Amino acid sequence: MNFSRFAVVSGKGVSSFSALNAFDNALLDAGIGNYNLVPVSSILPENIRLVSLDELNAPEGSVVYVVLGKALGKSGDLISAGVKWALGVDRKGRRYGIIMEDGGEKSRYACERDLDLKLKEAVEVRGLNVESSGGVVESMVVPRGKYGAVVAAVVLF
Repeated sequence: MNFSRFAVVSGKGVSSFSALNAFDNALLDAGIGNYNLVPVSSILPENIRLVSLDELNAPEGSVVYVVLGKALGKSGDLISAGVKWALGVDRKGRRYGIIMEDGGEKSRYACERDLDLKLKEAVEVRGLNVESSGGVVESMVVPRGKYGAVVAAVVLF
């Protein structure tokens, strides 16, 4: 599969019934809940471009490739999930990018910090000279008596 585009999405969801339902609601909120998500590792290929998820144009039930950060929680938990990406050129002149994901019981600030540290190391070990970067973090305190979920994803297509 050769990817030429990617989109960055995020969402949150709650449920009175289960953490799985909250996760499903978060995926729906992010715009990717009606696809069959296949996790991939974190390399962006050469000449890929950032676009809106609206460009995906895939019918419900399609297989969609993602790098996914997620966090699930229960009543009162502070949860955050995020993804960050960077595109550039390495020491050998190869053009590509890297994606890092994170999620858990933590603040938005802690999630952003952890993503920054992960991306920094991944870029450094590759000798990547970053030309563009971005990302998203979703955070929430799970409402009383509910289950909650937050997701952030890079969707590759």
